[in-house]
Amino acid sequence: MDIQIRTAAMQELEQMARCQTRAFNEREPMTMALGFTHEEYYRYLLKMLPLSIEDGLSFNAVDVAAGKIAGTLILFDAFIDESRLPELTQVEIKGVVNTNLIFEELEKPLLACEFFKDGQCVRMMFISVEEGYLRFGMASKLLSYAEEMIRQKGYKIAIVDATNFRSAGLLEKHKYKKINEVTYSRIKTEGSNPFALVEDSCRLYIKRL
Repeated sequence: MDIQIRTAAMQELEQMARCQTRAFNEREPMTMALGFTHEEYYRYLLKMLPLSIEDGLSFNAVDVAAGKIAGTLILFDAFIDESRLPELTQVEIKGVVNTNLIFEELEKPLLACEFFKDGQCVRMMFISVEEGYLRFGMASKLLSYAEEMIRQKGYKIAIVDATNFRSAGLLEKHKYKKINEVTYSRIKTEGSNPFALVEDSCRLYIKRL
C-alpha cells in the first residue's frame, strides 16, 4: 500500500468532507447524537473545511495507487478571525450550540495556559480514516506529519477535544496530556441533554510542540 501524507489542496475538499462525514456522522457517538442527516453534516463540512485548507492546516493520507483519500486531519487556528466564519443554517447553529455545552465546560483549564494565545495555538477538530484503511496506523501517521508542519508554522501548542476513547488512546500514544474530562451524560442544560445516552466522556488534551 503506497500512502502519501501531504498538506491538503482545495480541489480535495469534497473527498475530505465525505471522509469526515462517514467517520463522524456514521461512527462517532457524540456527533451522531446531534441528529444531523448525512447530507446536513456533509454540507456543514463543505463550509468549514476551506478555512483550514486555506491556512495550510489540513492534511491528507492519499492512496497513490487508488488515487483517493484514505484519511484526513483538520486543524484550525484556535483564535481564527470570526469574520471568516461562514453563515450557518438553523440546524447547524443548533449543533454548534449543543457541542458548546460540552466544550465550554471542558476547556476552562485553557484560560490558565500561558501558550493559549493568538498565533501560538492550534485546535485539532477532525481526524478520520476510511474504513478500508483502519488498523494500518494511518491516523498516527497523519498526526505525526501534522505536528511537524504546524511546528514549522510557528505554533507552540496543540489542543484537542477527544470525543471518544479511541481518539484519546491515539493522543496518549503521541504524548498528549489530558487536562480535563467531562462525562456526556452529566452535561447540565435548561432542557434535555442531547448527549444523555452517549456512554463515554469527552477529554481535553494538550501538547507543547
